[in-house]
Amino acid sequence: MKTINRPLILLLVVAFFITILPLSSLAVNQQPVTLQKAIETAKQKFAIPPSFTEFTSQFSNNNNQPTWSLNWRATGDTGGYFSVSVNAANGEITAMNLYQPGDDTNPAVRIPSYTAEEAVKLSESFLKKVIPGYLSELRLIPPMKLSENTYQRMNEYTIRWQRVMDTIPVRGQGAVIRVDKFKGTISSYQLNWTYATFPSAARVLSVSQAGQAFRDAGMFELQYLVAPQYRPLTQDETAEPVLVYRLTHKSGGLIEANTGKPFIIPSGQYLEGLDIYGGAGGAMENAKRVAADQAAAVELTPEEQEEIIKHSKLLTQQKACETLFRWVPAAKGMNLRSAHLEASYGEPQNRNWSLSFIRTDADNNNFRIYARLDASTGELLSFSYDYPRNSFDAKKAISKEELEKSARQFLNRIQPEKSKYIRLDADIDDRSAAESPTRFFNYTRMVNNIPVPNHGMSVTVDSTTGEIVGFDLNWPDLKFPAPTGILNSEQAASLYLKQQPLTLSYFTLTAEQGTRDMYLAYIPWNDYDSGPYMMLDARNGKLLNWAGQPLPEPPATDAFNDLNGIPGQREINILGQMGFFREYGSSFKPNQPVTLVSFLRALILARDSDSGIYDLDDTEILKRAKSRGWLTENLTPTTALNRKTVGKIIIRYLKLEQVAQLPDIYLNSYKDLKKGDDFIGYAAILKGYKIMEGKGSVFSPTATVNRADAAQFIYRMSRVNLN
Repeated sequence: MKTINRPLILLLVVAFFITILPLSSLAVNQQPVTLQKAIETAKQKFAIPPSFTEFTSQFSNNNNQPTWSLNWRATGDTGGYFSVSVNAANGEITAMNLYQPGDDTNPAVRIPSYTAEEAVKLSESFLKKVIPGYLSELRLIPPMKLSENTYQRMNEYTIRWQRVMDTIPVRGQGAVIRVDKFKGTISSYQLNWTYATFPSAARVLSVSQAGQAFRDAGMFELQYLVAPQYRPLTQDETAEPVLVYRLTHKSGGLIEANTGKPFIIPSGQYLEGLDIYGGAGGAMENAKRVAADQAAAVELTPEEQEEIIKHSKLLTQQKACETLFRWVPAAKGMNLRSAHLEASYGEPQNRNWSLSFIRTDADNNNFRIYARLDASTGELLSFSYDYPRNSFDAKKAISKEELEKSARQFLNRIQPEKSKYIRLDADIDDRSAAESPTRFFNYTRMVNNIPVPNHGMSVTVDSTTGEIVGFDLNWPDLKFPAPTGILNSEQAASLYLKQQPLTLSYFTLTAEQGTRDMYLAYIPWNDYDSGPYMMLDARNGKLLNWAGQPLPEPPATDAFNDLNGIPGQREINILGQMGFFREYGSSFKPNQPVTLVSFLRALILARDSDSGIYDLDDTEILKRAKSRGWLTENLTPTTALNRKTVGKIIIRYLKLEQVAQLPDIYLNSYKDLKKGDDFIGYAAILKGYKIMEGKGSVFSPTATVNRADAAQFIYRMSRVNLN
């Protein structure tokens, strides 16, 4: 009998557990920065709130960026957390988040305690403390170029610091800090930084050379834009197509800095921090959004369906099914599971039949068909056929050309007229499509030989059998403007670059395998919301966002230029930064009497947080104020307000007028308000909240209020809690 070497076996077992099972633990411990060191670093930089006593940690290594995630939470029901991320390779703090439950106050006017400029200084001090060695490579993006900083309802300022290398911006990298507008605390911080070798910028093209290369590349295509609807249209409304030039080149406008060639991102790769530059060969603008009018429908009850069919010349349910069977014969052998007559979303005057069929075979496999038909014309709007498939063998697949031929033949049969005005779209990713059991073909609608993105037809074909298993039609009846009086493509390109100049920039190109390479290219850029716009109006050349809205005019946020020596200068400038009293741009005119319409416009802005208030005329301002009960007097918009009228309007805004009118309960502090004066209650409340007080024992109810005083009254209203 062979002798067993027990010591050797034990040694092998121990070696197995040491070398095989705890590999991840060993990888963690082998990092230059241990968990203990990471905790020490965090506590040296930050004061952890004493109530956050529950601690957890986690280690991760994504894209070769080893990170310690440290988390402190409050115990019990108090809530709140504090988290810090530490780079396990070099000990740098890469992220911080602080959340402490706030109070439930509801101020009458939400006014920040800190200006955006003060928030910038706080963020800079934070960076000096947390990552002092990085500050020399960071450039501040003016905070008011970020749209989120113009929204009054946001509780935080977003302060973005762009990384630069030898004055060249490194896109997608830098620091983002959020500062609480009311407390001045740093609520979050994120550092995105790549430690890489940067290509030389010694022999790059000039901006003018890059611009010429951009214009020569044919970046733009003339298109009709039908902007997506944010709400259903009424029967009296119709969508209005607009002629636009859209940047459709696969490069997305990127120009290689050394060669002048369009820089096309390889499939499966992407530029870090720039979501619109996805890795499907520039498919960021070609990817199809589902049309808004297909996103939902208004369902009708059976009784409503019957009544509508009776009084309208609509298809019955049976006729709708028979029409479907003509184009989708497989549905004929199935059971009708549901049928609904619906009002089309976005087109309330139209009615559609929504049909669902199902069949279960002997092996308990389900076959399903979903379809929509126009209940008036019988036109098939969409269908999808879902059935169990055997494992897909790409070698047995029909060629792309033959499948597309089948799709085209189907369209010629089902839509012989519309199929004359379509264009086949290129595949977003032809490689992955070839490996799919079905093949999708999208055809864009053409009007005046101009494409209408997101409108047209699509067909899905079984890659093995060639059967049509899906169809979709989006072809609303719209009035398209004639392509006359528009810019040519060269003019469009020049205006585009005038508004978004080509900027030499570094980019990090990341592949699916996790590799990250640094490139140097020119990109059309503006700092507003940190990204380029891809469209412009074909008639006036103004930049448009994806929804067809023009680039917002930068809000007037600079300090007023005529407040030197005026009491409350800081408070008035905070209001100005929020958009208050901007009738005169950068001038405030502090000693000018405040008019009724100016004061009411400020109060509406305080309540609604909508800077579009300046687009409303005086009549509309007074109408809104009266509808809210703030104005009961018959005054003209330009009336110069006195203290009594201003006081009454403020009390109504605070919804305290009924309380103010209670008789014989208020102490009269002012000798110029006689006994029985109906304003005594108003004056007492205004004084109690320290919104409007008199001078000693004199209130001066008939004295004219200037703009400086009116602004301070609104600022002080922030002290009032409406809860």
